[in-house]
Amino acid sequence: VRGVVVGGGRAVGEGRAAAVGWGRKSAEGGCASAEHNLANSLIAGDGVAQDYGAAIRWLERASDSGLARSKYTLGKMYAYGLGVEANGVQAARWIVEAAEAGNDAARYNAAKLYRDGNGVAQDYATAVNWYRLAAEAGYAKAQAGLGKRYAGGQGVDKDMAQALAWTTLAARQGLERAETTRQEMLMGMADDEIAAADALVERWGVPAD
Repeated sequence: VRGVVVGGGRAVGEGRAAAVGWGRKSAEGGCASAEHNLANSLIAGDGVAQDYGAAIRWLERASDSGLARSKYTLGKMYAYGLGVEANGVQAARWIVEAAEAGNDAARYNAAKLYRDGNGVAQDYATAVNWYRLAAEAGYAKAQAGLGKRYAGGQGVDKDMAQALAWTTLAARQGLERAETTRQEMLMGMADDEIAAADALVERWGVPAD
């Protein structure tokens, strides 16, 4: 709807369309960040008509320039079949490339791909490596995932102190499911294991409860 008015009388719809227009000029000039932003606008239909196919083309351009977040988004487009036929192998390819380029959300998703064998050969050890990289960067979902790998001994030796420590870090970032898992872990752990977990959390710079 043209000229959507909110508080202060600003015509947000018109303003967004103008902003997208200026962003398109930068994208057409080869700015990778502008290419990515334009793709996001096309995906959301924000200031421009929704067009998944066009978004794919801009994401491919930005990805070819090495932009990690564009590779990740492109992977998700392939995963969900938006603007392109769903393809798990292509989705994994782009997500792993984004992970290798340092995108933490992509690292977390690469971990899940290797955990489940989705688009790649199942490999628990590789999954743990990706979980760890994202977890060490502070990505809460990856911290919780790494905690589960330690709790179950999947791709790594079982270690309940490590499991509780990583789960605690995730819980302290507000991840509710991590707090639920943490409480369940505590009920089945010995005092020395809990103390060891607390020591790990303190060593990593987060005061224990």
